[in-house]
Amino acid sequence: MTKHYLVQLDGLRLIAVSCVLFGHWITYPAFKSFKDTIVSIGVNLFFVLSAFLITNILIKAKNINQNTTSDFYTLRQFYIRRFLRIFPLYYLVIVVAYIINIPTSHENIIWYLSYTTNIAWFYYGIDCGYFSHLWSLAVEEQFYLLFPLLVLFVPNKYLFKIFILIVAIAVISKLIPYLFVNDYTQICYIANRSIPGCFDCFGIGALLAYYSSFEKDKLEGILKRRLFFFICFAIYIALTVVQYHKGNIITLLFWQLSSAMCCFWLIGTASLGEFKGAVKLFLENKVVKYLGKISYGIYVFHLFIPYLLFRFGLKYYSFTGAIFVYAALYFLVTIGLSALSWHLYEHPINKLKKYIEYTK
Repeated sequence: MTKHYLVQLDGLRLIAVSCVLFGHWITYPAFKSFKDTIVSIGVNLFFVLSAFLITNILIKAKNINQNTTSDFYTLRQFYIRRFLRIFPLYYLVIVVAYIINIPTSHENIIWYLSYTTNIAWFYYGIDCGYFSHLWSLAVEEQFYLLFPLLVLFVPNKYLFKIFILIVAIAVISKLIPYLFVNDYTQICYIANRSIPGCFDCFGIGALLAYYSSFEKDKLEGILKRRLFFFICFAIYIALTVVQYHKGNIITLLFWQLSSAMCCFWLIGTASLGEFKGAVKLFLENKVVKYLGKISYGIYVFHLFIPYLLFRFGLKYYSFTGAIFVYAALYFLVTIGLSALSWHLYEHPINKLKKYIEYTK
């Protein structure tokens, strides 16, 4: 299967993980709304980007193999390749965390091992502590248990309608917590961080992959309608302001969707290599691309770093100078650990994919 590396997407990965890190670094209670928004932007960007890349891979493999191998063969190869990329680091971190007894690792170990952190946190109110960021990885893996079946076994002519339906399911599913849960903050958590609630991000990413695979000329025309995407961004900002003040049903239904539409434009433009000038220089900078490449490790490790720093004797002080020193150390340790993980552990395992191609 021919590989085409989309160089500007690593830069977007770095932007996504930076939003998450920055949001989690902010500790002042007065900035909680801003912090949550920044984290959500990063996670939504990850979701749309992940759906775009995986749907693209599945469609290409399906089209190449339609006369040579079965769809079940393609499905098997997809799962093996994905497991090689995702599982080794995830389970290594869980096991090490359990051995050194990071808080909540023992009492919640079944949730973490089974990729159900999102269910534990948002449905049962279980305190996941340093493991709370794993909810997004749980949502992704649960979604990709069944989604490849749709792409591989549904005829291509129906895929567009299927992806639209996925987005519609997300919007409709957000009504359920609104009708049956009293606390609006809890409603938002369930609506925007449950599996059906995240379908809008996954569906938008899949739609982008559909256009990229079958109607690239049309995609280029859509991306040139910048006024439409600017309006989506304006709607997202307006709904964000409303959500953190009083909230309403319109905010609940379309806040995440408007964010996903902005991600559609960002990822679509980057996938075509259309960003120019300073943005192009940033996205294609060697350091930026490298950090984007190791972004999975950065995301997995980052929330454990404060505990490790504290455990090894570094106390947190709230005065301004100490905060900047602490943040810099937090950043350097996170990047350093992620780089070591990539070169010594993740990349060697990832190279095994060359033995598991989509074509026989």
